[in-house]
Amino acid sequence: MIQRSFLLLVASALSSAHAFIPPQVSHHSAHVRLAPAATAAVAGADPTTIERILATATRAAKKAGELMIREAGAEIIKTKTNPKDLLTKVDGMCQDAIKAEVDAEFEGEQHAFLGEENVAPGPEASIAALKEAVDSSDYLWIVDPIDGTTNFCHAMPLSAVSIGVAYRGTLVAGCVYDPYADELFTATAGGGAFLNGKKVVVGPQASLCATLGEALVAGGAPPGLLALGPCMRGMVAMSPHVRSFRMLGSAAIMLAWVACGRLTAYFEPDLNAWDVAAGALLIQEAGGLMTHCNGTPYSLTTRSILGSNGRAHKEMVDILVAAEAAELDTEPRIG
Repeated sequence: MIQRSFLLLVASALSSAHAFIPPQVSHHSAHVRLAPAATAAVAGADPTTIERILATATRAAKKAGELMIREAGAEIIKTKTNPKDLLTKVDGMCQDAIKAEVDAEFEGEQHAFLGEENVAPGPEASIAALKEAVDSSDYLWIVDPIDGTTNFCHAMPLSAVSIGVAYRGTLVAGCVYDPYADELFTATAGGGAFLNGKKVVVGPQASLCATLGEALVAGGAPPGLLALGPCMRGMVAMSPHVRSFRMLGSAAIMLAWVACGRLTAYFEPDLNAWDVAAGALLIQEAGGLMTHCNGTPYSLTTRSILGSNGRAHKEMVDILVAAEAAELDTEPRIG
């Protein structure tokens, strides 16, 4: 039953995954700019440093994006945890370009760097690497050089650079760059969320309802079988209540699209910090809500995530929990 429903959902997603939905632009900020630095949003974080961080992150993301455009459809050099978890030479090239920018700007300063390509595959390695990195420095760069590698390998224009920066474990700046659409999403703690310099807010969809739900919800199709089952159960359980589902293949893009109002919500039961950090801050600064799929507060260590415009968040949590879609399975449950 789940397999049949999954196929129907995939067909719906592929039919209109890249349809353009204009962002929800706030009319309270008409002039074009990057997200302003936080002032006292995170205790102890220096506003001038955050300005430098955001400027460096945007430069670095655009350099990585140039590489992605030039090398789209790159050959797979190996797989990670399983044949669905892919790596290309361009992932490493993009990460090196980002780190070079960070090292040049913050030479001699205490800035740690956690990039996906420096961490062994698997959730245990990711959790350990995050803990070590958070403890090693006040400022931590959390980087996914190509979020949506499978899309990238197939030359599908749905991949992004994701860069989040935390101060003592709390996110203070982030950017997601989609080089194919030349869309740069930026945010700072307390400073709002922006798309190409224009302030954005989450969408207005009010609630889930039994017949004409307004919510457009995205879900993941993770490579691991322990996460795939909860994803599929969550989609099947929620589908009668929402307008439609999308599966775009890039967590960073789906989170950014929630922040700018193109999507109402996005959930996935197992993601790494580098998949989520920048997008989580975008949603929070755009007026949305970011939690664990069970409704508990989001932090850098949260792997099961639900980001939404906030207006139907509790209803979505209740559905995911009831469908046993908020946590990883202990053994594969797909059929």
